Amino acid sequence: MRIVVCDNGLSQIGGHHYNLALGLRVELAERGAEMALLSHVTFPPSLCEALDARPTFHYSPYHRISRDRSRHYLKGQEYLGRRFASDLDEASVGTCDVLFLHSARASEIWGTAEWLSRQGAGRRPLVAINFMNADFTVGPHIVDPESSRDAYLNAFDKLFSVVPRERTCLSSSSAEIVAAMTELAGTPVNLYPMPKFVPKLDGVSRPPNAVALVGVLGPFNGDDRA
Repeated sequence: MRIVVCDNGLSQIGGHHYNLALGLRVELAERGAEMALLSHVTFPPSLCEALDARPTFHYSPYHRISRDRSRHYLKGQEYLGRRFASDLDEASVGTCDVLFLHSARASEIWGTAEWLSRQGAGRRPLVAINFMNADFTVGPHIVDPESSRDAYLNAFDKLFSVVPRERTCLSSSSAEIVAAMTELAGTPVNLYPMPKFVPKLDGVSRPPNAVALVGVLGPFNGDDRA
């Protein structure tokens, strides 16, 4: 089983996308798990070679789409989602793999569902989706504006029309996001603790969120360590 990390925001050195890529590779290797890393197409060749990353995605989570009216927002979401799905077609994801979106937004979830719908029922991998704190407005209306709520409802409806809930793992380190996304997804979202301090492994920095995220993948990779 491989953990296929889909990070369409990984486009340059530095920042949380790059640090997570480094951290996840260290953590998964330490547990004997194989990792495949899919990056944005602009990720420099030298860094692709260093991280063994495959340039895959043409759109990032930061592409702006119209928010003027909900139906326009959903059209934009589905446009980006279809491109995400088409990019995944080139990624050689296997049936026994875990497709891992560690900072998923609505368009990536919709695109994953679209890609899964193109696979035969017996050829669909497991899916792990994590929601990052930085991707949301923390507060009473955690997914804002209202059209964003519609986008997530649309994405979850599509996802669970294609793949059974028991073949997915939804997670976040934020209790507020867990509550909001459990309501929107109509299925439990797992809350995992974020370690406050993580010692270096063989002199390599281990981002706390990478350690926590590998713990989230435990049910899929047979590892019961957090």
